[in-house]
Amino acid sequence: MVNQITQAAQEMQRLYGVYGDWGLALAAYNDGEGNVNSYLNGSRQLPQETIDYVTGILADVPLPSNFATTLA
Repeated sequence: MVNQITQAAQEMQRLYGVYGDWGLALAAYNDGEGNVNSYLNGSRQLPQETIDYVTGILADVPLPSNFATTLA
């Protein structure tokens, strides 16, 4: 279990390095980098499940993120 937590933390750190935003990193963790990249270039919407996942975590854990503004 500890190894899985460590791997997840390392992946989140890597995704934050890619996106520079915790919300987008969480979205990529949940929905995949390719899907988030398509969302960012305007060719895809994020699924409601991913939006709920990210907003739920950010509501509980105060991480700096512009995720809500990227949904507008």
